[in-house]
Amino acid sequence: MHRRLQGTPLRTATTAGATVVILALALLLVTCGPTPTPQILVVTATFTPEPQVVVVTATDTPTPAVQVVTATFTPTPETVPSDTPSPTPTETPPPPTPTQPPSTDTPPPPTPTDTLLPPTPTNTSAPQATNTPKPEPSNTPAPKPTAKPASLQSYFVVYTAFKGPDLYNYSLWGMNGDGSDAFRVDGAGQASEPAFSPDGDKFAFYHWTDGLYIWNLSRQTSRRVVDNTEASFPTWAPDNLRLAYANLYGQPWIHIVDADGSNDRQLTLGLRPSWSQKGGFIAYDTCENNKCGIFRINPDGGGKRQLTQDSGGGAAVSPDGKRIAYWSQTDGDFEIYAINADGSGKVQLTQNQGNDALPAWSPDGKVIYYLSDQNGKGWAVMTMNADGSDKRKIITTAAGNDPRRGWQYQRITVTWNE
Repeated sequence: MHRRLQGTPLRTATTAGATVVILALALLLVTCGPTPTPQILVVTATFTPEPQVVVVTATDTPTPAVQVVTATFTPTPETVPSDTPSPTPTETPPPPTPTQPPSTDTPPPPTPTDTLLPPTPTNTSAPQATNTPKPEPSNTPAPKPTAKPASLQSYFVVYTAFKGPDLYNYSLWGMNGDGSDAFRVDGAGQASEPAFSPDGDKFAFYHWTDGLYIWNLSRQTSRRVVDNTEASFPTWAPDNLRLAYANLYGQPWIHIVDADGSNDRQLTLGLRPSWSQKGGFIAYDTCENNKCGIFRINPDGGGKRQLTQDSGGGAAVSPDGKRIAYWSQTDGDFEIYAINADGSGKVQLTQNQGNDALPAWSPDGKVIYYLSDQNGKGWAVMTMNADGSDKRKIITTAAGNDPRRGWQYQRITVTWNE
């Protein structure tokens, strides 16, 4: 048995220290007992001033082994001599106390957010491993969302209503494109056939007793442009500076006039003109060589040609100049049709037992407003998509039934709602 001292310099052991060592050796003998094989037991003891505690580690093994016993004597602070400095003990911090998860009986209050979201359920089970790969960063920018079509309320509509009983008792009404906030346009009594300017700030209309007028929306004023009680169906040039209209006196003629009333000149035989905002041509209806239908002509008189031969009328050119909507009695009553600007691609958009007519395009070309008697139930302003789908009633109105100048001399016009 060997003894190795560590710590302070070697000193003479006191009686108490010797007693402790003897007790430790006795304890080893009692614990290990007789062994079938020889053992070497090494006891290492470190004496420090006034030793008080002895720690002995012993292991009994069935095979020969070297056992190391380490005894460490730690002095009690009260008995340290005043002339011997005591080493500062190094304390090992206790392990952190494990934090218990909150009780699942009472869920914690939700974290406040700016957006009201449904609470996330509490999952008390251990989280499951997932193999879902993380998205790789990409340098490709996210695509911009496609703009949705404008709602009906984004349009502003002016239409004609018949008061009666006299033939000229018409008035103009304005409303949001969905039929809300309808009102009568003051100062536009005995008026019909409105047409918005390209900038949406003005509309021209026919006054039944003294000619063609322009109403300025910003100024809320009107002025007469053509002093002729037969000047009707005005339509604007793309430059906002000119108008085309139909002079119904005698044989109908299409005229062009400057917006201030000057430079009035004849263009061609016809009525109900519609000036294309792109492409520059004017669509209208007339009869030539016993062939009646929709025609087109350039403002300078060139490029004239017939597009349909179905006696159609009330042409309305789409904002992009590619399509023309109009009405015809091809199937026995008035229905709305559409063709390409070259006369091809004819499509029937309405099919009822009553009358559907007076088509008017929305400024984005996505919607067509029109007048319908709803299969004889009563007149109303209606709307449908440009392909004829999703037909809806917008507002009830009244229409003249005079065979000479009844509802065919009304008109609807649409611009953006600001």
